[in-house]
Amino acid sequence: MEHIESIIALQECPYPNFGSELFTSLGYVSADTPRQSHCGYCDLLIQKELISNKIQPIQLPNHIPSVAAKIELPNKKEICISSSHLQPFKEGANKRLLQCMSLMDCMTKESNNCILRRTCTKLKPHIYLFTITYHHLLTPLHFPHH
Repeated sequence: MEHIESIIALQECPYPNFGSELFTSLGYVSADTPRQSHCGYCDLLIQKELISNKIQPIQLPNHIPSVAAKIELPNKKEICISSSHLQPFKEGANKRLLQCMSLMDCMTKESNNCILRRTCTKLKPHIYLFTITYHHLLTPLHFPHH
């Protein structure tokens, strides 16, 4: 393997402990309690070596189907990252926008360096995986101000 993923964001997990059962033995910790979405659970797992201090879960309103946390990277930069499974389909666009805005409001109170993730790669039927490596986290992030 050329690199090891530093952060794993899961969506549509069949039960809350699914991510922990798969990835704890591989050196990952869950950022917070998995949250239920319209289809299964979201989870956010972080490689233990990536965390220089501790994971600080970000409290989110109940209407946001996301797990979010603030972590301090080994280079002392703080970032907030989330795993989300927002309202689907065209008819859910307005609700999805409100969920996203609410999530960003919560995360930007903790850090200006925010990464929001949603469905990316299909791992198994109905289970999606997004990974990010520490190398990607070192790349400067630029976000428009709102």
